[in-house]
Amino acid sequence: MTNISIQCLQCGVELNYDGKPVFCGCPNAASVRSDVITAMDLDLVTYITKKESKQGFTRQDLAFQEERRNRKVRKLNFEER
Repeated sequence: MTNISIQCLQCGVELNYDGKPVFCGCPNAASVRSDVITAMDLDLVTYITKKESKQGFTRQDLAFQEERRNRKVRKLNFEER
């Protein structure tokens, strides 16, 4: 499923398609359905591209993992009777 985002310039509403059809409520009637973008005046609609977030670790996550890797395991000595 693709995420499509458009903005209606007449009313300023940002429409995000996530599986259900989405409409703005202004007279321009911009809508997004699957891979179809419709409006009364398409000059008043802009396609919004968003950068995908990286799937890797942040610097803080890497530092935490490095500290965690360097931890020593404590052995517990139990007294047997």
